[in-house]
Amino acid sequence: LRLIFRTKPLTLLTLRPNLSVSQPLKNPDLGLIPRPLFADPTMQIDHATRLLRGACALRHLALNTENSYVQWLVRYGAFLKLPQPKPPGTSEEKIEGFLTSLALAGVSASTQNQAFNALLFFYRFALRHELKNINALRAKRPPALRHCPAREEGAQLLAQVGDLHGYPTRLIVHLLYGCGLRVCEPLNLRIKD
Repeated sequence: LRLIFRTKPLTLLTLRPNLSVSQPLKNPDLGLIPRPLFADPTMQIDHATRLLRGACALRHLALNTENSYVQWLVRYGAFLKLPQPKPPGTSEEKIEGFLTSLALAGVSASTQNQAFNALLFFYRFALRHELKNINALRAKRPPALRHCPAREEGAQLLAQVGDLHGYPTRLIVHLLYGCGLRVCEPLNLRIKD
């Protein structure tokens, strides 16, 4: 059972409607405050994670999936805080930059896909913002190479196998090769089988 306690409603309404996203916030006591991470100027990472957890609970996602998505959102927020040569403007450009940085860091394709799906879920269901095409550098899955020995190699292997201490090892290996049995299957055979 999972309960989510909320102290205030989860809305994207801003308290400062005339503030542009690209302008830094000004506080008379603290000076300039850096630009917020997400499309809403007042949204910070804790509010974004609350939105994401609420969307996950609404769709009855597994708790592990929710925790994984929240971790990716926190990493995405940390990436957006880093100084960048050309600050990305749209959400798509931000996600492209994040996914490209993951690919350049050498993560596997499944890790990058998990990060992409977490961010896609966040934007689509928590923020209700549809994303357009995202053309990021993607990690490639290595091709699955299988080696099948040639007939000559198989014959050489079978010729090298002999019986050990009166145990029919040669017969078992020939059964494995000729019938395509698993390793434990010929060992469980009985005389009456």
